[in-house]
Amino acid sequence: MVGQLQPWHENIEKPQVKAPRLYLVDSALFHSLMGIADLDSLRRHPKASPSREGFALEEIIQRHGAEPEDTDF
Repeated sequence: MVGQLQPWHENIEKPQVKAPRLYLVDSALFHSLMGIADLDSLRRHPKASPSREGFALEEIIQRHGAEPEDTDF
């Protein structure tokens, strides 16, 4: 239900370590939990961008037939 996307790279020059990004794999579940009922509500909702990111990630993973070990979940 929850996917984890590892940081793209680590900056060796800075002591800051980037944290992995978590997202809900099922965008419909995400929309339901956020109270988004229709397309207009989705367009106005402040969390619409993470919803699209999660959906795009899952579509790419499915279309390429990636295995769980390939995606760092």
